[in-house]
Amino acid sequence: MTALTTADFATFFEEVHGVGPFPWQERLVAQVVGEGRWPSLVDLPTGAGKTAVLDVALFALAVGAGAGDRPPPHRRIAMVVDRRVIVDQAAERARTLLEALGGGERPAGPVAAAVAGRLASLGGSRPLHVSVLRGGIPRDGSWALRPDQPSILVSTVDQVGSNLLFRGYGTHDRVRPINAGLLGVDTLYFLDEVHLSRPFADTLARVAEVAGRGGVGRPIEAVELSATPDRGATASRFGLTADDRDERRAPALVKRLRAAKRARVVDLGRCRDPVAALVRRVPELVGKLDGQVFAVVVNRVATARAVHDALAADPGIDVALLTGRMRPLDREAVVGELWPDIVAGRARAPRDRPLVVVSTQAIEAGADLDFDGMVTEAAPVDALRQRFGRLDRLGHAAEHGIEPKATVVTWAQHGDDDPVYGRALAAARRWLVEEVGEGELDVGCESTALAAAPAEATSTSPQSPLLLPHHLDLLVQTSPVPATDPDVAWWLHGIRDTVREVAVVWRADEAVAWAVEAGEPEAVEAAATVLGLLPPAAGEALTLPLAAVGAWLTGHVEQPFADVEGQQADPVDRLPGEGRRVLRWRGRDEVDLVEARHLRPGDTVVVPSSWGGLGDGNWSPSSTGAVIDRGTEAHRRQRGQLVVRLDSGCLPDGLPSPPVLGDELDRAERRALLDAWFGRWPEREPGAPRVHRIPGRDPRTPSWAVSWPRRRGRHAVGAVDDLLSAGDAFDGSDEVNSFTGTRRVVGLRDHCEGVGDLARVLARRCGLSEALASDLELAGRLHDLGKADPRFQLALYGGHPDDRTLGDPLVAKSPRFDAGDQASKAAFERAGYPRGARHEMLSVALAESVGGLRAKAGDWDLVLHLVASHHGLGRPFPPVVHDPAPRAVVAHVDGIELRARSDHGLAAVGSGVDERFWRVVRRYGVWGAAYLEAVFRLADHRRSQLEQEQGTHAATSTEVPA
Repeated sequence: MTALTTADFATFFEEVHGVGPFPWQERLVAQVVGEGRWPSLVDLPTGAGKTAVLDVALFALAVGAGAGDRPPPHRRIAMVVDRRVIVDQAAERARTLLEALGGGERPAGPVAAAVAGRLASLGGSRPLHVSVLRGGIPRDGSWALRPDQPSILVSTVDQVGSNLLFRGYGTHDRVRPINAGLLGVDTLYFLDEVHLSRPFADTLARVAEVAGRGGVGRPIEAVELSATPDRGATASRFGLTADDRDERRAPALVKRLRAAKRARVVDLGRCRDPVAALVRRVPELVGKLDGQVFAVVVNRVATARAVHDALAADPGIDVALLTGRMRPLDREAVVGELWPDIVAGRARAPRDRPLVVVSTQAIEAGADLDFDGMVTEAAPVDALRQRFGRLDRLGHAAEHGIEPKATVVTWAQHGDDDPVYGRALAAARRWLVEEVGEGELDVGCESTALAAAPAEATSTSPQSPLLLPHHLDLLVQTSPVPATDPDVAWWLHGIRDTVREVAVVWRADEAVAWAVEAGEPEAVEAAATVLGLLPPAAGEALTLPLAAVGAWLTGHVEQPFADVEGQQADPVDRLPGEGRRVLRWRGRDEVDLVEARHLRPGDTVVVPSSWGGLGDGNWSPSSTGAVIDRGTEAHRRQRGQLVVRLDSGCLPDGLPSPPVLGDELDRAERRALLDAWFGRWPEREPGAPRVHRIPGRDPRTPSWAVSWPRRRGRHAVGAVDDLLSAGDAFDGSDEVNSFTGTRRVVGLRDHCEGVGDLARVLARRCGLSEALASDLELAGRLHDLGKADPRFQLALYGGHPDDRTLGDPLVAKSPRFDAGDQASKAAFERAGYPRGARHEMLSVALAESVGGLRAKAGDWDLVLHLVASHHGLGRPFPPVVHDPAPRAVVAHVDGIELRARSDHGLAAVGSGVDERFWRVVRRYGVWGAAYLEAVFRLADHRRSQLEQEQGTHAATSTEVPA
């Protein structure tokens, strides 16, 4: 393996970014590699390039991968920020690293290639994987497909924190233990601007303490990143030194640090409508600033919209609205157009008209933006410091004759108990008015002027409760979730009544409009059919406060809110009144019609595009214009599948009006019309499409949809390919996951042995002991034996007795039927398999039937628990299922015959399943037990994935699908 030392970091950095590192970046990598741990706090001013900690962490991991004397550093690196960002600077940097390591078109430099080789030696399908977790619907679950994959996760506190605490927002109950296990072991957390998320920082410290006792894998570690650290912080601190301020060693950094920036205060006093007064003053204030590109930053989304609308009436300026309340695909389109004019390092070319970008707190973090001038609403001094950091970010303005200035606008109604900033806003206003007054304030990167503000003018986080053992005992129970279930928001944002949110998705399907207007069961079923074909995806979803959505649906006055996660709730968090009904989507086959008053936090709601609600891509409840349906694009990008609905409002760009497909046409005639229609459309996928009929209001005029196979790699022997979204198919449902995507069957013995082999490989790659790896392998050989139930076998052959030839070998998976999931479920009903029965519980009964197997295990409790929970159930109680016609079942393992009855009684209290769960949790810890489950279950998923693609194609022991 190519030698790699910290002396190579500068070359690596230059190969990746085209420039050399700052001195602090080289010093930090030497410290981390030398000491084997990170400082608790990286204290750097805004603009000093602190997202480079991702480069440092990745390089340290590569160096550690070649050190045989100690385990490598954390292979999952999570950058967490408690803001709804408009430009994800950390995600872009992570993608730059991915490309430099060979994940893009440009070839990797020699040192980058060595880093890639070291990272690849840790396992995974590629040297590095990058995922983004934001919003109410997880945007990307690919980070949790493999436990051995070196990864960078860019996330909000809500997403990563809820998943860490076993209650992942927007995730299926059965997936939560996997996510919690991966995030609770072998993960390094960077908390960007930690003063925004002090409760979560405290929670991470507690998790590290508790998880470290389990002895499974590498304990987590948390590093705080801040330009405004807590006063009096006593953590081990890393900061700038004289080398970083030496113009000869770091000229670019010194230019940023020394750039002169001034701010003045405009006090509107006490006025009847301060927002209206602000809106009137903004054009005048902007006009007094130098430059071509300006920012207006306010504290509420509604205020931003009002300012934008006022500026948009002036034909002499260009104006754009950017808030955190945009659908990701809309934001991507708007930012993509603006990017050349607002990115740090931009060419300051003259413009025909000045550009004004109106934004909210979303501009404060995660955005490498650069403005010539700024008008900002008053805020606590730490928030102002972040906003000023976007003013002449790189110190280039003076070279173009521009004097960067800011204006802070405040008024008397900035009261003592603001829902976003609490009492800090009023304290900041008093200091600005009384101490700064008519003068100017130095707001440069290293100015001490803001530090002179009183402590109460800085944002404070509410107290977070201590994560006690009884809390953990409740949270670790994921199936079923206990009736007394603590709200994880307490440990993410502190003890207070925080804003509860829902995700809103706009669809133009006729079936959706029919369902919400008519409410008839057949209408809801038609909408469910559409949502089953094209499930809501994060790219098309807008996460909003429940109160704001309730006000919109019930016709009440708009509820004001900000772009801060976990903000304090307004007095009204749910509104009375029936309002319009919406579709609530809860996952596969779970769609219901509800009134606004019945919505609950975390819901995903689907509304017709014709209702409006967006303006200029941002949340605008008064807007009535039809919203663009982003479903096809979002689904294709997130899940790798093209699904085209033939309703006119749903068609992608480039397609003409669709042909009329009546029921009188046969399959061949419909296929011919569609082939002619799609014709040379360049966006169509290869492969034969499937045509789906969706009932309509008029039975004679149904809607239609066309789907192409999911884009998936095909594995050559000994090779791997990255399938970015394949994991969402494995939801634990026998009726769905027991079928392959090919015309081949998979033998039960082959599948069990394959899972066992893969579990051992992954366990050893993840640094688990040989004893644990052996137990995971044994669990793999046992996990699916319950499928030997004759009724299960019959269902795999379609449920018709004539289709099952006696004497055929037992199978684990068979071909999926043409009619899809519903036909698969019908096969189980025809076969007489009890509804809701779980094959994994019968597997446990079979394994316990012969004492000889116990001697093969190092920890028999662990083996049986992994078998019982390998679909996310039995944590701690298995589902109760009535079997009216129980059967005797026979299976074989390693020449040993196992016998049990399908009415084994393991769902009963006292059967031992729940007691075993608690013994495993006590032995390995809350997160250690979940991590072992994650390694085992992901081995099952990846083996199943390979079988779905290749049927009985044999996989080598090291072939792990991505």
